Amino acid sequence: MKSTARLAASLALLTLSPAVALAQDDSPRVQVGLRAGFAGAVGDLYKDQSITEGSYGAIPFILDVGVRLNPHFYLGLFGQLAPVLLKADDEKGCPSEFDCSSTNYRFGVNADYHFSPASGVDPYLSLGVGYDMLKSSAKGSVDLGAGPMGFEVESTFRGFEFANLGGGVDFVVNRHFSIGPSLTFTVARYTTLDTTQTVEGQTLEGTDEPEPGTHFYGILALRGTFTL
Repeated sequence: MKSTARLAASLALLTLSPAVALAQDDSPRVQVGLRAGFAGAVGDLYKDQSITEGSYGAIPFILDVGVRLNPHFYLGLFGQLAPVLLKADDEKGCPSEFDCSSTNYRFGVNADYHFSPASGVDPYLSLGVGYDMLKSSAKGSVDLGAGPMGFEVESTFRGFEFANLGGGVDFVVNRHFSIGPSLTFTVARYTTLDTTQTVEGQTLEGTDEPEPGTHFYGILALRGTFTL
């Protein structure tokens, strides 16, 4: 019985040892993370124009690069690329005769607080701010009465992300790697619209300031973190 208890204790120590070693190291260390998952949105693209009318959501890929200042605190930069899942709808989505694409970009700064760095299961909270951009394009042909003409339009909505609040759990695999789920909520407003329209080789560019509306993203992802 005693030998069984000693074996169980030894296994527990082996499981916790990577987290304990990380928690005992107070020196700043470079940390790189990668998140991938699904993003849903609510709110307005601009005033009285729902951000969800033309899409089902997006598939975000988020890169985090920063410094683990000590076992509890992380400070760094993030960047996101998220292809948007567009609806095929003549009225509110991509017209059937057009080739459409849309991508959401986010970048900024964020900070994490880790509650249990000495444990193999380490929950954390995250807070950040940044900039949000939605780039879209549509290419096809239109008939304005003189026969079909090639038509292409590109648009970029952009504005500040006032806050992103999130959290998750790191399951510590070893001293350098952890993995776990994360959930992030963001609030932002698009205040500027850049457009480029091309018809039969003739290009017209413009910048507008639409009456802004507030939108919110919810991002559920799996995060892998490398601490160097």
